[in-house]
Amino acid sequence: MFFQSQSLFNLKPCCLSILLGGILLTNTPLLAAECGILHLQKTRSADIEISNSHCPKATELSLESVLELQSGSRIWLESPETTADTATFQLICQNNALSRLKIKIASPLLPWIKPLDLIECNDWVDNRLECNQTGHQGVALLCAIAQKPTNNTAQTIQLKTSLTMRSVNNQPTSPTPDVLQKLAALVKPSIALCRKIVNTPQLITLNWIIKPSGAVTNATITAAPGDKRLANCALEALENSRFPATTNDLSMTFTF
Repeated sequence: MFFQSQSLFNLKPCCLSILLGGILLTNTPLLAAECGILHLQKTRSADIEISNSHCPKATELSLESVLELQSGSRIWLESPETTADTATFQLICQNNALSRLKIKIASPLLPWIKPLDLIECNDWVDNRLECNQTGHQGVALLCAIAQKPTNNTAQTIQLKTSLTMRSVNNQPTSPTPDVLQKLAALVKPSIALCRKIVNTPQLITLNWIIKPSGAVTNATITAAPGDKRLANCALEALENSRFPATTNDLSMTFTF
């Protein structure tokens, strides 16, 4: 329906309010539907500039959002959680070029993104994407996707960890083997993404302490891999992870 501008201005205030309200209500579902297609893991994504996003929250991304990565930086994205039974995914991209690179949220479906300003990108193979740029030797942009663990796993660990920690008094302690495996499983997909994006089978042994709040401190590497990119990415993934609450500090060592 189209309106002449003169007839629109001649409407009574009450009628004009109803008309404008109808227009807003009509457009609101469209904005809501395209908002939050992906979420930015802000603590893991330094030096990232976002433009053309229609979402009110800085961590939510809409269709056509453009993400600019500085040279050497990584960006971590995740799909929103809808129900406990719905699979959620996280995506990581790393800029290996000497200049800034841009990617766009081009689709509401996997794999979501489309690199910009790049001459050639291969097809996604084994949930991994490689792109080249004129004047850059080697791969300029690397991206990888992996599925995240479900919330049910975290809830189970929270109960088991609390029970395990009841008899411990104010000192960091090691978890039982069963709890250790389940806690490590929460960060394992992120470490696997780091390994996939670097394209190496190397193992990495990490040490860290889980505080009662679930935050990570004292993250270090015991057995460092030959590729520093894997070490840096793994530490970045671990240090910005959140674990279930414990009653005391929990000391962790695990080989991924």
